[in-house]
Order: sequence, then C-alpha cells, then structure tokens
Amino acid sequence: MKLISFQVTNFRSVNDSGPINVGKVTTLVGRNESGKTNLLLALHSLNPPGGARTLSAIKDFPRGRRMSECSAETPVVDTVWRLETEEQTKLAALFPRAKGVTEVSMGRRYTGETKYVGLQKLNPIQFDHRNITSKFATLKGALQAAAEKLELGPKSQLQTAIANAEAAVSENADPDDWAAAAQPVLTALRQALSSSGAALAIGDPDSQLLKELESLTADLIEDDKAYLEARKWVITRLPIFVYVDEYPELDGHENLDEYVQRKTHNQRTTADLNFEKLCKVADLNPEQLRELLAKNDHETRSQLANRAGAVVTGEIRRLWKDRALKVRFNPDAAHLDTLISAFIYLTYQ
Repeated sequence: MKLISFQVTNFRSVNDSGPINVGKVTTLVGRNESGKTNLLLALHSLNPPGGARTLSAIKDFPRGRRMSECSAETPVVDTVWRLETEEQTKLAALFPRAKGVTEVSMGRRYTGETKYVGLQKLNPIQFDHRNITSKFATLKGALQAAAEKLELGPKSQLQTAIANAEAAVSENADPDDWAAAAQPVLTALRQALSSSGAALAIGDPDSQLLKELESLTADLIEDDKAYLEARKWVITRLPIFVYVDEYPELDGHENLDEYVQRKTHNQRTTADLNFEKLCKVADLNPEQLRELLAKNDHETRSQLANRAGAVVTGEIRRLWKDRALKVRFNPDAAHLDTLISAFIYLTYQ
C-alpha cells in the first residue's frame, strides 16, 4: 500500500488540517510552532512501534477547547492508501464485492484499541427493501391460506411464525440488520411449515419466494463476514510509522578496541548504541573483527566488511530509491571506517 493523503483533526495545535496529499517525497513547510511536528506525530500515532496507545485529552486535545468535547470516539487522523495490484487481487479474493477497489481509508480515534477501515468506491449491496417487503406480502397470503387448512394447534404455531417473519422482514431497511433479524425467523417459519404438515408446492412461485428470501439472508450474512475479514486484512497491510526527530550520531571512524572496552564496562555512549544498530543491520560483529586482527587474518576481515557493505547498500537502495548510494566498510587496524558514496548521473547532449 502507498499513502496518498492524510488529514489530522483534534490533535494538539491542529483542529483540522484539511486533506494533505502525499507523494514519493513530501515536504511540510511552515513557521516555527505552526504545527508541522504535530501533523507528523498524529500520523505516527496511527501505527507506531509497539502498537497504538490511547491518547490523552489533557495532553493531546487542542488547547482552547473544552475537554468535554473530547471522547474516546473523537477522530484524530484519517488516511487514504492506494493498493498494489497484488493487494487488489487478495482483497477481492477475501471479499468478492471489493473487486475493482483500488483505494482504502484508515484512521484512528482517541482510543487506541481499534482502527477504522473503509473501502473506497465499494460496489453497493443489491438490496431493495421495498421489493422484499412486497414479495413477503405475496408469500404471506399463500402461507395464511395453507395455515387455514390446519388444525387449531399447528395453525396457531404457523400463524405465529408468519407474524414474526413479517415483523422482521418489514422493519429493518439496513441490509446487515435486516439479514441478522430475518434469518432466524425465516428458519423458524420453514420449521413451522414442516412440523405442521403444511407445505408450499415445489416449484410453486410462492415456494420460490421463500427460497429467495432465505438465500438473500445467507448471502448478506456471508457478505458481512467477508467485509469484516477484509477490513482485518487491510489493517495487517498498514506499515509501522517511525517518527525520527533527530539524526543519530555516527562517527564513521570507530575505534573497535575503545568501543569494546566501553561496552565491557557498561559505559556505552549514544554514538556506540547507534554504531551497534548499524552493525546489526550490516550483520557485522565488531568483536569478531578484533579477533581476526589479532590473528592477522586480514583477508577474512576484508571479506566480512565487503559483505556488510553490500548488505547495507542493498537495504538503503530498497528503501530509498531516489539516489544511488553505496556504503562501504573499511577495516583499518583497530579502526572500522564507514564510507558512503553517492553516484550522480549526467546526460550530455
């Protein structure tokens, strides 16, 4: 998925940012204290490392507004994403009605427990409540006629089932609510027909009407289940937002002996911690490089350094395609140098 726009509301200094379009590279420009950081923090809150947390009305709701205006359901950030082709295919497989959907929306409220998901331009459910009510009125006439032929007990049982079905079929105009209410009463109606000995002739139009209504409730309930699974799947596609408020300190000329000594005595600096993160990405072990130096195994040290440089270069190019960068590690006695090269391509005419 690719983020194409977001909108922040009710967060710190931002009452309503309006829609903000996002491209491959997006720059926020504004005066100091104008809210640029708060826009990013709100977006970060959608899916930060460790999971979303419940926001605080005291800390996060805009000042100058009453905290009584803020509730667990107050919106914070809404986002719109474009699905990749394979994601569109997967979504349609999970939820057939979503065939053709290319964009989804996601957002969060002040509660950190749930994210809400929408499928843009989703094909509507084919549901005509007026037509359904009319069909049941026709069916009701045939059912009542069948009930009149029964003895008092079975007749009363069937008439009760007819009345319950009529109430459920007629009252709910929302497709999901209608299906949830109609399915059990239509099942009860079918059972009442069977147990009473009454029956609608197979192939009779009235019998077909009952089957149509039963089939419609089943389709709607399956559609609702598939919609729920589709929304759950969309959430799994949401990337983790990492907010970086400063660049880490990296020396680029690391003395491995001094680093190991600080690590041994639990005196690592911030730069040491960042160096460790770089080594983790590069799959490089500083202690191993020191041991190889002690053995005068310079060839293996160089091979490990070259491999590490290729690994980091590959990761950078995968994540940052704007520039052709190359990272190289150079073991130099007790030191490890980190070198970065940028390639600029010129076209001559």
